[in-house]
Amino acid sequence: MFYSLRDFLRTGSLAVLLYLVAPSATWAQQLPGILSGTVRDSVSRQPVPYATVVLLPAVPNASQLAGTTTDAQGLFTLPKVGPGSFRLQVSFVGYAPHTRAVLMTAATTTLPPILLAPT
Repeated sequence: MFYSLRDFLRTGSLAVLLYLVAPSATWAQQLPGILSGTVRDSVSRQPVPYATVVLLPAVPNASQLAGTTTDAQGLFTLPKVGPGSFRLQVSFVGYAPHTRAVLMTAATTTLPPILLAPT
């Protein structure tokens, strides 16, 4: 069975194209990013310092993925969060716990203020 030059070039061109394009799929995968936000009192709008912030999978009853506490200004940062859907749970003594759905799509995602209701 003989192949023409045209068949050879077509097959060769396709192989070269695949060789060049295949790594871009790996490069296109999103790297882990940073999730940050502020926790505030829902009544006074003052920051809630040292509140507990926990990142959970979107599936209920799953184990914690990451966690931190807010700083003195109510700010928190969770580094190395991969893309996907999550639940963010925030709690502090004297406040009702708050859970929010989070969709991580960018390298850095800053959430709107999280308001904790005093109990």
